[in-house]
Amino acid sequence: LDLITADLQLGVMKMRMQPIKKVFGKFPRLVRDISQNLGKEVHLGISGEDTEVDRTVIERIGDPLVHIIRNAIDHGIEGIEQRQGKGKAAKGLVEISAFQQGSQIVIEVSDDGRGINVDAVKKKAVLQGFATEEEAQRMTDKEAVNLIFNAGFSTVEVASELSGRGVGMDVVKTNISKLNGYVDVMTTKDAGTTVRISIPLTLAIIQALMVRAGGMQYAIPLGVIEETIKITQSDIDNVTGQPVLKIRERVHTLAELTDVLNSPAPAEEVSDRYVLVIAVGERQFCIAVDELLGQEEVVIKAIEGIDTDATGILGATITGEGKIVLILDPSGMSRVVAGQTGL
Repeated sequence: LDLITADLQLGVMKMRMQPIKKVFGKFPRLVRDISQNLGKEVHLGISGEDTEVDRTVIERIGDPLVHIIRNAIDHGIEGIEQRQGKGKAAKGLVEISAFQQGSQIVIEVSDDGRGINVDAVKKKAVLQGFATEEEAQRMTDKEAVNLIFNAGFSTVEVASELSGRGVGMDVVKTNISKLNGYVDVMTTKDAGTTVRISIPLTLAIIQALMVRAGGMQYAIPLGVIEETIKITQSDIDNVTGQPVLKIRERVHTLAELTDVLNSPAPAEEVSDRYVLVIAVGERQFCIAVDELLGQEEVVIKAIEGIDTDATGILGATITGEGKIVLILDPSGMSRVVAGQTGL
């Protein structure tokens, strides 16, 4: 029976998968039109267009990618004279790629433009009330760049005809979150910016690690778990009052799952704990749980009215025993951990 069920699930997954070229095929004309309107020369490179994604991704990924591409050409790629003054080729480069990485589909939009001016972002954050002067000074470059995902945040003084109509990166992030994915931005001054979108291979069925914390059972997508470790209290160190765990000479932020979820039930008082090392984009952090229950294939059911970013909850599933188990969102957890620890 298990084999028949597995075959049926595999068949359903294959039926849902479609090549992303259905989306990418629209971009050459888009780039040409935007470039002409702005008086810029831009070459578009596309790779991985045969990568297959869930059909829901095909239906919903187009608008976020269009916005990212517009931003890249409008705000990222410099004018011809400015590029030549920097010793760059007159023609700018925008590259779009898609590839599978474990249980995730990764879509990247890169440009060789001016990059994000981190100092300008920090100044604008203070002016717009997103941070105080002191907070802006303490911000890392990564934290400053992540401010672009806040609703209403903009470093552009004059809205352009193309990119400034009230749809910002906050909307992009929201749309990607609805696909159970997350967005990461990497930028280097005068070298360019890469926006990386990571989305589950299938939006219906995922492999998950079942864990217990504070007497409750949870499911965590397996694709983001780098490893699991058994630790004792003596393995935990502190940095500026925050618990950290040193693994092979690398220091990781450590947070209790019950704290991340703001659960009223505290972690169990046990000598041995289990830690999950989770990777979301370039960020790694550790989550402590009471017990590891094993790996399961789960069907994701959306929960209406749940703010994934704020709660770290992706959805729910029903186990074979009929229990309702919350599925945790790694991207949302990452943001909650960063907000709680400041690390």
